[in-house]
Amino acid sequence: MKATTITLLAAILLSFKPIDSGTQVSLDDLYAEHGVTISEALTVRDKSSVQKIVTENIDFNEVLTLFPNLQYLEIYNVGDRVPEVVRDLKNLRVLNLGRNYDVKDISEVRDLENLEHLKIKSVSIEELPNSLATLKNLKRIDLSLSSQLKDIVILERLDQLEELDLSECNRIQHFPYEMRSLKKLKLTDLMLYAYMSDVMESPDQLETLEFVGCDDLFIVPPSVRKFKKLKALNLKGNKNLSNIDLVAELTELRELDLSFCHELKALPKSIAYLRNLKSINLTYMHSLEDISVLSKLDNIQSLMISDRSLLEKLPSQADREKLEAITTVLKLPKGGVAYY
Repeated sequence: MKATTITLLAAILLSFKPIDSGTQVSLDDLYAEHGVTISEALTVRDKSSVQKIVTENIDFNEVLTLFPNLQYLEIYNVGDRVPEVVRDLKNLRVLNLGRNYDVKDISEVRDLENLEHLKIKSVSIEELPNSLATLKNLKRIDLSLSSQLKDIVILERLDQLEELDLSECNRIQHFPYEMRSLKKLKLTDLMLYAYMSDVMESPDQLETLEFVGCDDLFIVPPSVRKFKKLKALNLKGNKNLSNIDLVAELTELRELDLSFCHELKALPKSIAYLRNLKSINLTYMHSLEDISVLSKLDNIQSLMISDRSLLEKLPSQADREKLEAITTVLKLPKGGVAYY
């Protein structure tokens, strides 16, 4: 065995720390932890110390139960259905089935009572099964790029669901009427947004809306008024967006991302009503000429731009100095073009 191989294996083994089975690490810490393949995990003496496995080798599925404290599983090439062994992983908190394009059956997740994050992006499912209703602790679900998905009504029975990603899910026909705990929603399709905003009866808890990369969005939709408690609005990559006047009605807004909105020429004067706004991203906006209204925001703490001349165009030295102090300039990448 080569010295480099020995060193790598030693690093893998040292990355595992014995944990108290009663200890619950945060999801953020769990995501940050080093993940290993099943083959590597089998070399660990204390199997209870293994919390995170990332693997493409499904031949070892049956040995997953050797890891009693496994909390994160990322697995690829599973075929058209989730392996049966998954339902025996009672401590699993994160299940990542992303890019398993052929998956049509996810019913085996029904017994994962501690599951908090389910990622099933780019799968071939048309309807979320009723069995998902048993996942009472599920807080996040990523369905992005699942272009065959039509029905997600069952999500209204998940009382703890806080984050939902529907990016590139353009065929959804049945949307939940009620998701009282939902705080973060991401989507890319204007028709889906319009449908969702019409049928959703309780959007009051939504704090983050990411509506990105939609070529059909020309103005901020009037229905955005429904989201009274919205704190973060991401409109990145809506390259035809030219009117954001209604954003001014989101008086609780703290963060606003308008990067890559190429048709927006000036920030409207009504932005001055966003007294709680702390951060705004105006990078890679080809037509933007006027940001003077930002000098009227007393609580603004972070401004991101790509064109320093926007500061030079400000009408007074005081305004320039105020915004200069909080500005980060992101230069164009090598080649001089930034894409979204």
